Amino acid sequence: MPDQQLGNTILGPEKHIQNMTREDLTGFISNNYTADRMCLVGAGGISHEELVKLAEKNFASLPTSKNPIPLGGQSRSAPVFTGAEVRIRDDTMNSLHIALAVEAVGWRSPDYWPMLVMSAIFGNWDRGLGASPLLSSKLSHIVSSNNLANSYQHFFTNYSDTGLWGVNLITEK
Repeated sequence: MPDQQLGNTILGPEKHIQNMTREDLTGFISNNYTADRMCLVGAGGISHEELVKLAEKNFASLPTSKNPIPLGGQSRSAPVFTGAEVRIRDDTMNSLHIALAVEAVGWRSPDYWPMLVMSAIFGNWDRGLGASPLLSSKLSHIVSSNNLANSYQHFFTNYSDTGLWGVNLITEK
């Protein structure tokens, strides 16, 4: 999706990467790799106390940024949803893959929970499931009975200030 942050590659345009200097990288690290912009998570066979000791030993000397981001705060202006369309045609494939999405609410919105419930109601369906025609979802029954698709997966992806709500589906050409 052009002209918006979520549509950019994580690496950036090739011309920018080729022009980066050591000073650019060290400046970026010193501005962004600060204690207030990190999160430490432990999983597995480590106790909380041991994790805290390791964090203090390895990260206590990290600086705090000049403009700390408050917990749950935004570092940039709110994103602007930009619709886009991408078509990739490959006639050697015997199936059609489609993804449709619209702008949705972020997890801070009061409509987040109703959208989450709606996402669960739409759910997912796959023809390969043994009992797929007997599933309780009205949508899955319609898709199965009318042979509309091989499968579909509904999604609801959220960020603090925006989201995407849509469906991926696979069908025969």
